[in-house]
Amino acid sequence: SKVSTAGPPHHIKHQVGQLTTLHQVSAAIARTLDLQLILHTVLQLLITNLGFTRMFVTLRHHEQDTAYVAHIAGVEPDIEEAAYRLDVPIRNDGGLQADLLIHGKPLLVPSLAAVADRMNPPVLELARLTGVTSFVAVPLQSQNQVLGYLAGDRGSQPCTAEDLHLLMTIAGHVAAAIDNARAYSHLETFTQYLEQRIAERTQELSTANERLQAHDRRR
Repeated sequence: SKVSTAGPPHHIKHQVGQLTTLHQVSAAIARTLDLQLILHTVLQLLITNLGFTRMFVTLRHHEQDTAYVAHIAGVEPDIEEAAYRLDVPIRNDGGLQADLLIHGKPLLVPSLAAVADRMNPPVLELARLTGVTSFVAVPLQSQNQVLGYLAGDRGSQPCTAEDLHLLMTIAGHVAAAIDNARAYSHLETFTQYLEQRIAERTQELSTANERLQAHDRRR
């Protein structure tokens, strides 16, 4: 019988690509606690391996009801610069930001025009300038808190439910990485504070001891 030399079916190759990407994302996250490096690596993997055109991560400010773009990939420098200047209010107003950042609801948006009235105006303007027509966005949740969201699009191609499910899987890894990176950052800051206080206290004790010795010599 004749042996087929055809390659594996497209859907199998696609699934292998997804699994490979998940493995690489996990490995990248495990290698470092540098949050910006983690986000850069993850977004580049999603673009390179899975064909997303643009990706970005939005995070909540710690003590403010606003969100900011923490990292963006696949856009022109002027769009990138404008994105990093955004400071988007988080309000329970029925908008897409509220769905993602307050209610933790993943979104598959087949048409940008259909949700334009539910988007923050500066965000909508940037999406239009970039050429976004369809996108997916998933909340980044850790310990029952929404830290932000991960979003992406495929240029002129519509996003699918498969894209949404894939990003939801990735989001769990990214949210845990953000938590770990922040915890490490807080630990570093606290350690530096302790070291500073120890140095100050040591200096205070040294000064006090010198004064005491000088006093004893004068007696």
